[in-house]
Amino acid sequence: MKRLYAVAAIATTFLAFSCQKNMGTGSGEPQEPSSAVPADFKWETTRDLDISVGMPSVTGNTPQYAVIRVYCSPILSDGNIVAMGVVTPSRPVFGTAVTIPAGIGNIYVQTTLPDGTVAVSMEPVAASVNVAGARMKAAAGTPLLRMAGMARAAADSSMPDYPRLAAKAEGDFAEGAIIRSTPAGKIDLGASWAPFAAAEYYIPAGAEVTGNIGLNGTFSPNPSPILYVAGKLTLDSSVTIGQATLAVLPGGEVYIREASANMQQNAPNPAIFVFEGGKFTAGKTNFSCKAVVNEGKFIVDGTFDINNSCAFYNGAAAELEADDMEITNRAKLYNDGKIESDDLELNSYAELSNCENGVVDVDGTFYLTNNSVVYQKGLASMEKLEARGGGTLYVNCHTVAEEIAAEGARFYIASGAGLDAEEVYFNSNTELYAAAGSIFAMDEYNAGKSGGNVRIVSQAAADQLMAVVVIREKGVSSRYYGTKFDGLMEVVYDNAADSKYVIDERSLTGGAVMRARQTVVLPEAKCNGGRQPITPDPEPEPEFVEVNGLPYTYCFEDGWPWIGDYDMNDVVVVVSVDRRSDKETGKVGLIRINWELKAAGAAHLNAFAIQLDKVRTSEVAGVETTNTTFGRGAFAGSGPESGSELAVIPLFNTSQEILGEGTYINTTKGVAIPTVKHTTTVTFAQPVDPAAVRESALNAFIVVNQKSSGTFTRETEIHMPGRKPTQFAVVSGNTFLESDPYRYFVTKGDGVKNNYMMWALCIPGEFRYPLERSDIRDVYTYFNAWAASGGREHVEWYRDEADETLLY
Repeated sequence: MKRLYAVAAIATTFLAFSCQKNMGTGSGEPQEPSSAVPADFKWETTRDLDISVGMPSVTGNTPQYAVIRVYCSPILSDGNIVAMGVVTPSRPVFGTAVTIPAGIGNIYVQTTLPDGTVAVSMEPVAASVNVAGARMKAAAGTPLLRMAGMARAAADSSMPDYPRLAAKAEGDFAEGAIIRSTPAGKIDLGASWAPFAAAEYYIPAGAEVTGNIGLNGTFSPNPSPILYVAGKLTLDSSVTIGQATLAVLPGGEVYIREASANMQQNAPNPAIFVFEGGKFTAGKTNFSCKAVVNEGKFIVDGTFDINNSCAFYNGAAAELEADDMEITNRAKLYNDGKIESDDLELNSYAELSNCENGVVDVDGTFYLTNNSVVYQKGLASMEKLEARGGGTLYVNCHTVAEEIAAEGARFYIASGAGLDAEEVYFNSNTELYAAAGSIFAMDEYNAGKSGGNVRIVSQAAADQLMAVVVIREKGVSSRYYGTKFDGLMEVVYDNAADSKYVIDERSLTGGAVMRARQTVVLPEAKCNGGRQPITPDPEPEPEFVEVNGLPYTYCFEDGWPWIGDYDMNDVVVVVSVDRRSDKETGKVGLIRINWELKAAGAAHLNAFAIQLDKVRTSEVAGVETTNTTFGRGAFAGSGPESGSELAVIPLFNTSQEILGEGTYINTTKGVAIPTVKHTTTVTFAQPVDPAAVRESALNAFIVVNQKSSGTFTRETEIHMPGRKPTQFAVVSGNTFLESDPYRYFVTKGDGVKNNYMMWALCIPGEFRYPLERSDIRDVYTYFNAWAASGGREHVEWYRDEADETLLY
């Protein structure tokens, strides 16, 4: 029977022997909150959800069962599961009730078929979340996906049409237009004063010409002459090709030490045309002409430079080799053959189109900057890919780089395409857009240095394969300055492998999820590197369902009914509750209360227990605990408290029996006292509803006794604000808000400060509590704002800014 009466005399006596701690952060009084705490504030950091999930609809057949997992985080690890169950054709709906941190805006519902096929949906949090069955296809089938990056036949290349020349033979020329040896004097091709003024000239096979050929053109009567080379032409000098055209026929060879071309855009033919089987070699080039075409072999021993809107076409059978390549000032390089270079740079609105049959191999750095664009539809590999200043890379087919560094760049990965790297560094407004079924894989992501203001965005729709991002070894993304993984994608990364390399869960938005192992089955394709599709692990039907609970930290001030110093460290216990439920009914047969006393910043003999507000003592079949030190104190033993209508489960009788004698244990700087993890298992006589054992139904409290008295009572309890004490507690109406019903364990305050404050808090996770005599209102930057807003703002204040010097 509840005992509600005044206890002023008892309380006065208690005060005389209570733990006397100075208020504030070491001197003076605690700071007044920045604004008043609303009278109706409940001090809750959690919320309740009722969840139902339907049987999946599977193309081709109906599975015998499917396993449902509900995660409270986009990081789909076992530690973030809040509910699990089984659906079958005869039990097509899984229903449960859970408590989650109030700051969580979405839950993630995963459905797994017996063959391991997985579907995940992001669902907004509400009091009731009803999820229709997922639409799925079993793993035995081939995923249906339009593969924009699949290999195509050569005829299906996107190589644009380019200027073409017809091959010529010796019989097509008058004798005067045939150059069989080096002229005695310079010949200006096409000019009226030349020995033979022709529109076309020819160096036959077997002939070797080493100079005295003018390729400028522009002269009357033939301003755009063409020189066809079937033999050898060697010009060991700097040569400018103006309005003329140099055509290297099959078997022909041309060498020019320094080749320039400045043919006007209205010229009828390309400046250079190398036929298949022909070979052009230069020490270096500088092309600002209308066009150059290579269908054979084009070799530059130094720098290959095209600029000023010049277009270079490298055909399907062509080879282009250079020490260094520079494509600048709106120049365009089209490739459907093979390109090899030590370094390649695109600058100032330049463009490279590597078409479907094209191969680009860069031994050094591929540099993309200043609004230049790469359309990568073939195969490309490079040692380093560096993209900055508005550079854009369209990855339509497999692209490999040992290192990728990007700042202010954009990437687009097409369906079925893959971008692979060893080390990736993204920073400063870099964006990557990944289509359905694409993959971006690397060893390390931003592991060496911090990168921020980055977005990796999936463009997949709900009925398509997710995009996949794989980080094999190390990845970093902070909450405030990092990468946003946004949209329907699977980020494959073991976030728990190394605490130095963590991707904050708040980096995953818009349906993005993370897991340690890939589950999205991508079809094998040339353009994703020929990856073998992953084989999902089969999902056996469980005999029963067991879910490990999320950790919550219970923090107490033990001075009730008097206002404390609000360091919230008199008793600090981390608790997580595992639940074992029946796979058919979903009811819970036992719970394991895992608990760890972290701190005891007081001299009192404080006991800790949990009342199950929705379970009667008669419904408990047994209690077992690993706490073998359970000693003398407020509770008679570690089993269910005798005489209580509701089940009260004691966890320890005094902080001292767990942490040893002393005061201010683990609340001040200095030697830390080791803590011990314990488990208390509660078995029910009959399985109970999940709602009866979710966190909101667990009424944790401490019982306070004076160390000096030598006696123990059950009268002084301190609970979470608003929670009813047990029937054994003595409570005073003068210390609770005068309303009906009482607002238990919420102070009226003095009208100036400490209005509507509490004596206990339940905080999600392993909370970093304040040091001794450090008021929580002064330690956590947004605590006051959270309280003043009635819990609507800064919901996760405990994960936000804090004064590190005042934290234990």
